[in-house]
Amino acid sequence: AFRVEVNTLSASDAENSDTYNPLRNPAMAMTLALVGLLIIMFPAAYYLDKGTVGTEEINHATEREFYRGINQSRKRHYADPRSVVSWKESVKFAMRRRHPWVSTWLRMPGDHLNARKRLLILAVLMFNAAAVCSLLLGTEQK
Repeated sequence: AFRVEVNTLSASDAENSDTYNPLRNPAMAMTLALVGLLIIMFPAAYYLDKGTVGTEEINHATEREFYRGINQSRKRHYADPRSVVSWKESVKFAMRRRHPWVSTWLRMPGDHLNARKRLLILAVLMFNAAAVCSLLLGTEQK
């Protein structure tokens, strides 16, 4: 039978100073590195978003073009015969729209998810992975 062992926190862990020491606990070091990266990248994302804001008329036009691109991508996916050109366009569109790392900085104009929102989504994904790693760190899986 497959058993998974998970680290648990006890009262002695809260008193142990090594638990929160990033030099001795790699999970804490990774968490601090992620928080530092988020603090550094958030202002950059703010300025990236600030550069894409235009007048209300221009914003509506870019939103229309964005949603036209989504519709064309779906139409191309279902109607066009399979081809390398169609596949490349679909991959490029999907990477700029859905990939957590790429879409943060190369997002499409008119998308309702700006760079700050995408950066926070990426941070949540990273903290989730860090939490799972910290729970499984140092355990022997059977």
